[in-house]
Amino acid sequence: MRQIVTAAVLAAVLGGPALAQETRLSGTVAEVFGRQAIVATPEGRLLVTLPEAAAPLPGQRVEMSGERQGATFRARRLEAASGTGAAAIRAAGLPAPLAALQPVEVLTRHDVGRHGRDVIHVMRLPDGTWLRAKTRDGRLIEARSDGAALPEPLVATLLPPGLGSHPALRRISRIVEIDVKPRGEIEMEGLDAEGRRVEAEFWPSGELRKLEYEHSRWRAPSLPAARDRLEALGYRQIALLKQGPRHVDAIALNPYGEPVEVRMNAEGRVDRERLWHR
Repeated sequence: MRQIVTAAVLAAVLGGPALAQETRLSGTVAEVFGRQAIVATPEGRLLVTLPEAAAPLPGQRVEMSGERQGATFRARRLEAASGTGAAAIRAAGLPAPLAALQPVEVLTRHDVGRHGRDVIHVMRLPDGTWLRAKTRDGRLIEARSDGAALPEPLVATLLPPGLGSHPALRRISRIVEIDVKPRGEIEMEGLDAEGRRVEAEFWPSGELRKLEYEHSRWRAPSLPAARDRLEALGYRQIALLKQGPRHVDAIALNPYGEPVEVRMNAEGRVDRERLWHR
């Protein structure tokens, strides 16, 4: 009798929730918050705990495998469904010039200011480079690279017809930033053939307003020194470092694993963090 009862109890335990089976599902990401997401599947909406490396976007079709318990799902693997990469990025709200770059990771922040509703995207491209772009009321108005030349489609989108052939731009061998101001002025930053930083500003008419070379007389740390200091403070995946006169800005994961925009002052102290959303 004891053997029969023991066998029955053992069968009940092994057949219960403690023995979770591998489940495979596909669906559409509805919301993402931290390391969890709401995924709409043919079997209903599930609260999914994401794997460490996964960063899905709202609107993206995904395939996942893991353990399901009721309306919750702990994913061991989560990947974009075949053929959904560019379409999913567009569904996440990227304008066509940015979606055409087929980014593999996107961080987004929304701002509302006196000039309109801004959406700022930080994107990692397939070649590993990073790009920061801003749209206002759906129109692309700013783009900045991580030191590489801005992709030609973005340059063509941001510059008025004919400005790209302006003689002053011959001094800039690599355009790394373009900013279109609310009144139509255009500010551009790049590097010349010797690696010196060059800033050019144009009136809305396309007339050159200023051309200026900047020399390395910064009070802020150099970019390599800033990267080393941020790593010592526990930041990782540091990208898009930009040097100001008294500070350095960067995108990174903070010591808690959160994606942030971080500003470090000339003394090597972090003055500000702003959180991004995946």
